[in-house]
Amino acid sequence: MSQVSSATANAARLNTNTSPTASVPDHLTVRFTNVSDMRAVTALFERERKSKMDPTGKVRARSAQELFGPVSSGSALIAVDPSDNIRFFGMSSDHYSVASGAVGVTELGGIMCDLPGFKVAQLGSAMLALNEAIRLREENPCFSSRGVHALVARNNGPANKIFGRELAWQDIAEDDAREQLFVTQNKHSCVKARGERIWYEFGESARDKARDVITNPLAQGYLSARSGHRIPVTLDTRTHSLV
Repeated sequence: MSQVSSATANAARLNTNTSPTASVPDHLTVRFTNVSDMRAVTALFERERKSKMDPTGKVRARSAQELFGPVSSGSALIAVDPSDNIRFFGMSSDHYSVASGAVGVTELGGIMCDLPGFKVAQLGSAMLALNEAIRLREENPCFSSRGVHALVARNNGPANKIFGRELAWQDIAEDDAREQLFVTQNKHSCVKARGERIWYEFGESARDKARDVITNPLAQGYLSARSGHRIPVTLDTRTHSLV
């Protein structure tokens, strides 16, 4: 279980309200999840609340069953304000398929944020990807993996900007490599659906970029916007091991 500040100790009390939370908070705690966060995270994917976090509907809804593994094991990450509202969420899921040659793939997804301008989604995605890359290397040495990836719809401009440009993930264009990932993920069998999506790989340059994205808020203790506004931020204590 992650330990950051007294705010983390109150994880079980996270707000499950569906009211808008678009205001800029006085502070954010960015941390990896644990099982006590399940109620709040599940509520985040309920229709009304999700429509505020994901107004364009680009993020696929997740059931409690899908969420339980990543959330309870710490393979999900949240940013929480002083009122215990979740302002960012992201998770990763392991997919494993015998048909793909007994090789797995770890996929980042479910990423939602209602704090534009402060690069919270970039920070959260960077922390989550680095954490998952380390987990695959250290905790699952016998798990044959294609690594950490993200699957993004081609018409999802904000997500493609984050992964393809700002976080320097590699767009996998080679047909055979894409096919192997789709077979392993085992969710999109339609040729048209596959063509509408981009696979991004969390490679070496993306790892370097992720460390850069994390370093400033870790050292300075705040996130800043172009407007000059700042949000004090506390990062999960395991963040030091990521950079």
